[in-house]
Amino acid sequence: MSSTQAQDTSSLALQVNELRSKQGLVHFALFSSSEGFPTDTSKALKTGRAPVSEVPLTITIEDLPYGHYAVTLYHDENSNNEFDTGAFGFPKEGFGFSDDPKVWKGAPKFQQAEFEFTAENSVVEITMKYM
Repeated sequence: MSSTQAQDTSSLALQVNELRSKQGLVHFALFSSSEGFPTDTSKALKTGRAPVSEVPLTITIEDLPYGHYAVTLYHDENSNNEFDTGAFGFPKEGFGFSDDPKVWKGAPKFQQAEFEFTAENSVVEITMKYM
């Protein structure tokens, strides 16, 4: 592996803003294409979760190749590992997307949440939304 190839991966930091409590977990899914975005996490490149220890919360994704991605996440306040919804499918828990697209009449498309991960752009801020 050449030295330029070795530098083609790095750590991406997700800064999760406006969490309404320090309870539960934040689950994330990082997608490298529109396939499955945002709900089919089996199609995600990386998934994970982190306990809410502070607000804002920073989640680090290690060894990620530079490129174009989109992130979806939700605040699992009751730690049941499910994105809870109520009547008519309205979310009961917080959610967010990279690039903070407007959420109106359903989830955004991959292109609306897409960002470029580079050495100069290694922190993505995501603002949680609660209905």
